[in-house]
Order: sequence, then structure tokens, then C-alpha cells
Amino acid sequence: MEWLVIDKEEALKPGDRVKLHFKCLGLMYAKAAQIAVLEGILGRRKDFVVLSIQVPPETNRLIFTVEVKQTNPVIVTCAVIAGAIALAGTAMWLVLDKTEKLVETPAGKAIGIGAIAIGLIVAMSLFRTRK
Repeated sequence: MEWLVIDKEEALKPGDRVKLHFKCLGLMYAKAAQIAVLEGILGRRKDFVVLSIQVPPETNRLIFTVEVKQTNPVIVTCAVIAGAIALAGTAMWLVLDKTEKLVETPAGKAIGIGAIAIGLIVAMSLFRTRK
């Protein structure tokens, strides 16, 4: 699994996890209080849930990790989620900078298949030695 940069207009499905990187143009010394307010407002959302909020030290950035819960009746995109977050955080003047999506990579699938194969070989060898 790895994070790939995606277009903010890409349609998302329930279960998709995305990272939204925001630039904060507000007062950073009040960041903790503003994040607490954001968590309260966004906690009532039905279409997505905020899994984490990262605050890189000494930057003017916030990174929200979000999981999509439902897409009906509106198609959910990163732009829709970013709009909801920015509206809730108007005191910080959040500007969406980058969007990433957690995706399965071919290498990750190959490692998983290889691990299963090794497990089967070990199990078969144990079974044969007991006979």
C-alpha cells in the first residue's frame, strides 16, 4: 500500500482513504483550539470520518487523513471533503494544496501472494514429516 497523488476531482468510493494537505493562512498559535473545533464539527459528518490530523512541526500545514463512509446522494471527491473541512475551519483560512489516496500496489499484492505461498509450503512440509 502506498499514498499516490490524485486529482481533487477524482470520485471516491466508500472505504477509500485519502490525505488532504492544507496550507494554513490563519494564526498558528491558536492551532490547537482551532483543531479541537474542527474535530467537533467534522465528527458529525455522515459521508466521511477524519482518522487523523497531523501538524508537521514549524510549518503552516495541516494534513487530514479521511476515510469515505458513503457517497449517496452526492459523489464524494477530495474537493467536496476539502470544502467541508475548509468551511468548518474558516478561522484558519485553509487552502487545499495536495491530495493523496491510499492504493494497493502491484508489489504489495506480489508480497502478499508470496507470503501465502511460503505459508502453504511450510504447512505441507510439516504435514509430510508427521506421516
